[in-house]
Amino acid sequence: MLSLALPLAALGALGAEDPGGTGRFSAARQTVGIVGAEGATLRTDVYFPGTIAAGVDPAAAPCAVIVLGHGFVQSKARHVNQGLHLATRGFIVLIPDFNGGSDHVRNGRDLSFCIDWILAENARPGSAFQGGVLAEAIGASGHSAGGLSAILAASADARIRALSLMDPVDNAGRGVAALPSIAVPVAMTWSEPSACNANGSAEVLYAGARGIRRGIKIVGANHSDPQDPAGLLSILTCGAPDVGRQSLYRRYMAGWFERYLRHDATYDPYVYNYPGGQVAADLAAGLITVSAVAPLHLSLTLDRGAPVLYVAGPSGQAFRLENSTNLAAWVESEIPGVGTAPQSVTNLPPTGRLFLRTRSTH
Repeated sequence: MLSLALPLAALGALGAEDPGGTGRFSAARQTVGIVGAEGATLRTDVYFPGTIAAGVDPAAAPCAVIVLGHGFVQSKARHVNQGLHLATRGFIVLIPDFNGGSDHVRNGRDLSFCIDWILAENARPGSAFQGGVLAEAIGASGHSAGGLSAILAASADARIRALSLMDPVDNAGRGVAALPSIAVPVAMTWSEPSACNANGSAEVLYAGARGIRRGIKIVGANHSDPQDPAGLLSILTCGAPDVGRQSLYRRYMAGWFERYLRHDATYDPYVYNYPGGQVAADLAAGLITVSAVAPLHLSLTLDRGAPVLYVAGPSGQAFRLENSTNLAAWVESEIPGVGTAPQSVTNLPPTGRLFLRTRSTH
């Protein structure tokens, strides 16, 4: 008897709304003071679906939460449009003005203080956010050094369940050192190498990530494109943003949270290279390059009495097939032709009882 170690999961179809597009909710913003590291006040913009008068829209609640860190010598004002965008899609977004300067560990701690605040508001009677927060669905994002702060926050705060970073920049190897300890799904979207992003620091960071991960380079993008609106200093030193590239940053930052905070598999074609999906279209158009280590799905059928294993997943995703007779000791299957998904495997090893599993690889 041939068995599967993993259940067949439904694959996403391109029926989800483009995560780069405006959602169905009205977006509101309020600015609050949050007590952060060393007792200093964090001036924080909180974006949410709903209105200032009525609070979180009940139709959106409970909402996943995203904390977002701005870049070095930048501010929360550089991510206003992203905050509003995510709020229309039903997320609560907190973007603080960091007090720590180049103290990236402190800035990461301040992202956690923002999480403390919104969870307390979720429980506080009379709060605009009372009952409106999905505490098990908290993600972190950030641009440039703010991406590093988000990495450091996730390495220390188990409440953060997904990372989706925008052209992150490491400092003194702190991010590379922290990433192996982070078990949550990690997405990084980055721009062309330049002095503004430490000559492609994001690619080095991505190589240090483990587990489920995806890296996308937006072809021709500069370090200002992840800002929305971009600041004058960034424009003068790193180049002017382009609305098309900013839209791609929104798509690939937000899509990861749709998939891994809301666990909505219909967004798979917006985050991985599935045939007929948006990633495939942007890849074919030369707008992006992509690398991923993505979940795969197994199904088993019979063809004229012979077992056929189908490995479904993003196009070109490398994988290793392993088998076991007792679910304890696993060995790599030496089957010719196994290598990249999607693929049908017909020459399965003959045995009375066999369990199979697959692992994505680089």
